[in-house]
Amino acid sequence: MKSKGKVVIFSTHLMEFAEKMCDSIAMIDKGKIILNGKLSEMKEKYASKNVSLNYQGNISFLNSHPMIESIEDYGNTTGIKLKNENSDQELLKLLMANNISIKKFNVDEISLHEIFVLLAGKEVANV
Repeated sequence: MKSKGKVVIFSTHLMEFAEKMCDSIAMIDKGKIILNGKLSEMKEKYASKNVSLNYQGNISFLNSHPMIESIEDYGNTTGIKLKNENSDQELLKLLMANNISIKKFNVDEISLHEIFVLLAGKEVANV
């Protein structure tokens, strides 16, 4: 339909469907538009770096590192949230420099649901 110049208005509470089907989005919270624009631009604007990590070694040195916002242990995977969205390569270098054996290092993109949770209930300027 896009190639024919057609627009489809799609309403859903299922964010994963909206992510797969839409190029542009408008999010409404309590009757107000809190986000409006191209999906790719919104993801870039609210980007956060979440790294999923499987490793062998001791990463306790990361607990006090300034680039780390939080570390969550999920059993066989550890989730690391970085303060700066451009520091994933810096983290990888730091792990390798500290002799951490890396089994998996995956940088996860922020989801539309995470953006909604981040913005819901807040006054958003410049929508």
